[in-house]
Amino acid sequence: MRLDCHFVLKHLRAPTDFAGRISAADDISSGLAPWVLSAGARAKAGLSAPSIPDARGSVVALCVWTGEMKGPVEQKVLAPAFALPLLWVERKSDSPRLPEGFAAVADGVRQALEIHDWGLDLAEDLDGLDLSGFAFDSASAWASLAAGLYLAANGGTPRTDVFATGVWNGKGVESVDGIEYKIEAVLDLVAEKKPTLFVPSANYDQADKHAAERADIVAFPPGESIAYKSLREGLLVMLAVPPATTDSLEARCAYANQDFLMAAFAKRREYYRGNLVLDLAARIAEKRKGEPRVDRLVLGLSLSWELAVLLIAAIRPRQALLLCTVESNNHIAAVKDKLTHDCTIEPPVLLTRDGEEKACEEVAKWLSPLGSDCCRPTTAVEITSGTKEMTTVLVIAAQRAKAQLLYLSHKTSGTTPL
Repeated sequence: MRLDCHFVLKHLRAPTDFAGRISAADDISSGLAPWVLSAGARAKAGLSAPSIPDARGSVVALCVWTGEMKGPVEQKVLAPAFALPLLWVERKSDSPRLPEGFAAVADGVRQALEIHDWGLDLAEDLDGLDLSGFAFDSASAWASLAAGLYLAANGGTPRTDVFATGVWNGKGVESVDGIEYKIEAVLDLVAEKKPTLFVPSANYDQADKHAAERADIVAFPPGESIAYKSLREGLLVMLAVPPATTDSLEARCAYANQDFLMAAFAKRREYYRGNLVLDLAARIAEKRKGEPRVDRLVLGLSLSWELAVLLIAAIRPRQALLLCTVESNNHIAAVKDKLTHDCTIEPPVLLTRDGEEKACEEVAKWLSPLGSDCCRPTTAVEITSGTKEMTTVLVIAAQRAKAQLLYLSHKTSGTTPL
């Protein structure tokens, strides 16, 4: 069914009462009604709030009614602003059923991100409708369309409580109209939890004041002339659904290696600690099968304590001794809590300023227990984790105790893939 403003207005004006207008709106707009009706009208029509799609390629564009369509808004039949569900699909052309202006915005998104061979269509909820006769606020959909395309092209799926609005002008994300109405549209859609809305920096104060703690308002970085970077600084990290621990290790590593997550070090490290470190350790341990088990292992503990977890879980010693600083000593409990195999964590050796020789003696002594050569335990020193000072102490201690020296090339920060 092809819908346009004149067709809809003709049917909405015929009934003289509120209930009649609601019924007419529901009849003529089919799957669109739950998205565009006001909350009161939707309840009167017995309709539930629509479910936000979360499949790969799904996008929700926040639109404001303009022109003659403001009449039904004033009559409280239509909401002042609404979410339009769209879908990026792997094909070269956009759907002819899109509202006026959306194909042009979609083309601008593809050019800005240099991602081609993806076309924009209406979501499955609107299957059978033709909205090409409508003219919505299409330019402000750039931010949501761009984030949705990037995620789709890189295999990601979107969260259903993160939204965005903003016009792209080649020099940053520009301000939009109707920001207060768009906030209300978001709140109407996400009633169970606190949503997040990304807005142009010029709209931030107004949006934050209107949201009044009901939604988290985040501003796009002002003056960013590279389209991808304007999305990377917050929106993509928030919008992308992280793979769960039940997903394949390859899928989780691929997520951790996404450009936008590598630029968000704290978020990436949090994901690594909770969803990757133990499975990566298990893979390393599998490759080490057949090697003699290490009885005693010494390694440095830095503020990036997840590396100590990785190494202990991968090498699986019977006992482990951690060389710590005053600061990193506070993370020993986190290491113990994360480990799942049987390993005794000894009281740590503290490395203080000008205390390198003392620490070296303690480590070497622990690595050199009394006993004949035939029954001496297998000892090793791991120098992947820790600071440069820790590495120096550990190398010298290993030489004195004639212990194995182990090193695992492993980086998780910056732009280095896992």
